[in-house]
Formats: sequence, structure tokens, C-alpha cells
Amino acid sequence: MFGQMLRWLCGVVIVICIAASIGVSFARSRCLSSIKVTAIDPSIEPRDHKIPFFKQKEALPDYQIVIRNRNRWISSKLETKVDQSAVDGLNWQLAHPISFKDISLIQLRDKDKIISDPIAEVSVLGDSIEEAGYRFDFSFERSLSVGFTSFFDTQVGMAIMTGFCSVIVILISSVVRRGRLDRMQLNVNTDI
Repeated sequence: MFGQMLRWLCGVVIVICIAASIGVSFARSRCLSSIKVTAIDPSIEPRDHKIPFFKQKEALPDYQIVIRNRNRWISSKLETKVDQSAVDGLNWQLAHPISFKDISLIQLRDKDKIISDPIAEVSVLGDSIEEAGYRFDFSFERSLSVGFTSFFDTQVGMAIMTGFCSVIVILISSVVRRGRLDRMQLNVNTDI
């Protein structure tokens, strides 16, 4: 009786864990796939030098995007757009989409060899944001695999995974134990 009730309880826990995992993973599956940065006013763009008629192309900034994860130790640096103006817009495609729930901020930098200067920092709150004279346009897509990865990196995801694994171990041990008990009863019955 107790074993059957335990198996039912384990089954309910498994169903709840799977449903919660799928639901929360779907909520976290909206991920950033590309960023377009446009300088609203060309005069705000930083220059390497201000000498007229001398290497004007090389004087343009070297833009780089840094995506900071909610975990402060993780950040992604996208490729540097060397000597390009952002007046017509610069596009960055992410090689691996990132769940927007995992992004704490996006930083636009003027990358230099020694020290990279931050130009603007934004949080992903909508499809388009203006900050420090630049417009950031974000493109999103849905990815359930990114959602699952993002979800299981959280404490709740780890707790559900631990509960799920514990229930599986309990079910397997109860089946093995029951099989041993059945064999022992069979041996006792054949001895009589």
C-alpha cells in the first residue's frame, strides 16, 4: 500500500516538474538575436583625432558591443566594427542567441588598444532604446533550447532538476526492492 502511494506521489512530482520546466523555459525562450546601433547625431561620435583631411577613415571609432550577463562574471564581446561610422547603423548578429532574461546590460564601447571607452550602457527593456545619442534596435527570436538552458541555470531550475532526479532514484529503488521481495516470496513458496 505504502509503495503504491509512493509511486503515485513520485509520478505526480515528475509531471509537475516537467510542466513547470516547460512553462518557465517557454517564458525564458525570448532571446536576443541581433543588435543595430545608430548614431542619432554624427557629431557625437568619438574620433581618434580631429586633424582635418588627415586619415579621416582611420579617425572613425572602433565600435564594440559587450553583453553583460546577470551573473557578473560572464560577458560576451561581439566583433569590433573597425573604423566605421554608426550614422547609417551598425549591425551585430549574435552567434548564439542569449535569453533576454539573462542580460543585465549592453555596453557600446569605443575599442582602443589600451583602454576601451564606454560610450553608452542600456538595459534591454524594449525593442528600441535611445541612450547617449545612440539608438539601439534589438531583434528577438524564440528558442526553447535557450529557454531550457537559461531556466536550468537558475536556482529554481536546479531545485526542480534535483527533485526530478531524486524521484527517479526513488522509483528505481522501489522497483528493484519490489523485484527482490517478489523473488524472495517465490523462493519461500517453492521451499514449502
